[in-house]
Amino acid sequence: MNFEFIKSEIEKIAVFSQKDWELFSSFIEPHTLRKKEFLFSEGDVVKYLAFVQKGCIRYYLNDNKGDEHIVYFGFEGWWVGDMNSFFNRKPTIYYLQALEDTDLFMFNRENFTYAIENTTYGEFFREITKRSYMSMQKRYAESNTKSAEEKYLELLEKNPQIIQRIPQHYIASYLGIKPESLSRIRNKISGK
Repeated sequence: MNFEFIKSEIEKIAVFSQKDWELFSSFIEPHTLRKKEFLFSEGDVVKYLAFVQKGCIRYYLNDNKGDEHIVYFGFEGWWVGDMNSFFNRKPTIYYLQALEDTDLFMFNRENFTYAIENTTYGEFFREITKRSYMSMQKRYAESNTKSAEEKYLELLEKNPQIIQRIPQHYIASYLGIKPESLSRIRNKISGK
């Protein structure tokens, strides 16, 4: 298994000593999810946080009407999981499902916590947690202030591969609109 991709992603933020890297990489558990397979589902206690080496996942929940609400898509280089369930050992309300065959590098709670407390990974984890929090705040604010078309155009700008990799009804769910509304937006944009 080649760990160079995860190492290069981490070292964009925090540089590992050789000793730290050897310890951290010894904690990595490679795992493959087949398309449509779940890493966890609502009611599970999440046992792993994972790094997407290759592939794509969706992280979502269902409301009391049974409608899906996608929180995020995870592509190559993304860290995925439910940290609340993972750290607090409580059942999750989310689902994590592969949209493509997906190769993950997974970390169990004990090893993950040890790496945060005893290696340079702690510096990296604090930084990505901060960035993730700011991103979620921005997304929440934009969901209440931007039009569906503006949100769609921004999504395309940030993730141009999304059109080829994600079914339209999932993109609509992520944007908080119906698939028919997304079709109208796409037709309007292509007509410009």
